[in-house]
Amino acid sequence: MIAGSYFCHQSEEDEQTQPCTMMGAVYFGNTVATALQYEEMSITAEVPDGTGSTDIAVVVAGEHSNTIAFTFE
Repeated sequence: MIAGSYFCHQSEEDEQTQPCTMMGAVYFGNTVATALQYEEMSITAEVPDGTGSTDIAVVVAGEHSNTIAFTFE
C-alpha cells in the first residue's frame, strides 16, 4: 500500500468523497504496476516481479509525484 495525498485527479465539481474520476499509474522504475485499489489518500498495487531496488512514483494527469525508494524482498 502506498500512502499519500492527491492521488485522484478530481474536477472542482467532484466531491473528494466520491470515487476517483481519473486514476493515475503507479511505476516501479519503468514498470507500471496493477492498482488493486485506488483512492485519494492510498493506493494498493501489485508489486511486479524483480530483485534489488528501484524507485516508486505515481503519475496522475501528467503530474509526477516525488519518488520513494523500494527494495524487493
